[in-house]
Amino acid sequence: MLLLFDALIKHAATKRKNFDPNNASPEEIVEEAIGFAKPLCEFLQTVSDTEFLERFAARYGSGGPLDYFHELSQTIWEHDKSFAPEGLAEYLASKDDERIAEAEDTIKFIENRITEIVVSHFKKIHGNKYWNYIGTKEMRVKAYERQQEDAVEKQLELEAYLDFIDKKKIVEKNYDAFKAYFDIPLRGEKGYAKNLKWMDRLNELRRIVAHPHKRAFKSEDLEFLEWIRKEFEKKLLAVGADEAAPTALHTPGREFIDH
Repeated sequence: MLLLFDALIKHAATKRKNFDPNNASPEEIVEEAIGFAKPLCEFLQTVSDTEFLERFAARYGSGGPLDYFHELSQTIWEHDKSFAPEGLAEYLASKDDERIAEAEDTIKFIENRITEIVVSHFKKIHGNKYWNYIGTKEMRVKAYERQQEDAVEKQLELEAYLDFIDKKKIVEKNYDAFKAYFDIPLRGEKGYAKNLKWMDRLNELRRIVAHPHKRAFKSEDLEFLEWIRKEFEKKLLAVGADEAAPTALHTPGREFIDH
């Protein structure tokens, strides 16, 4: 808190022409500094226990106090961009890098789990002949062609080469079988008979991972991915998806396939 108080005093000195902390009384210094901390005070009064713990969980090592200082500073900065104590910009940039890495991990995780759940369903019904019943003949042919583009030693199972939107179409056609996993209305929507719009949005964001030079994630993209991962994991937990799809499609060097 001393670091934050010092930053608030310096900020007040730059914003108040008649305020000189070197010649002000302790009462004047406190009054000026606290005035700029109003957003933080309001945040601490209204924040939920869950969000508070996420932002201020115990951090060990010498960097802990500095991280707390930056988190507190960020709350003020979000309301007043002129409040920029030393090191805050670098801290915010590092947080963005972490969110982007998490976003990419979320996309890979969800796509792999969708594939696992779909394949597991058809294997239970058709056994070793499951591939002949997944999607349409055109989907299967395209998947085979993509597989053949890889060197033999790098080839995965055919289902790994299914187009993401094809997987969405398979889920949509067999909705009753997959509803428990994938029925997720978008935020702000009351919901439809088949709540799969989130898969379209996810597919759009997949392209950013595959072609990062074209454009970057926007803040609303990162927020969506953080939200959909939580909602998806709730579904998996509710239906015991770990038992339903035990086989992972993880192969080093081929975690994400752009179709």
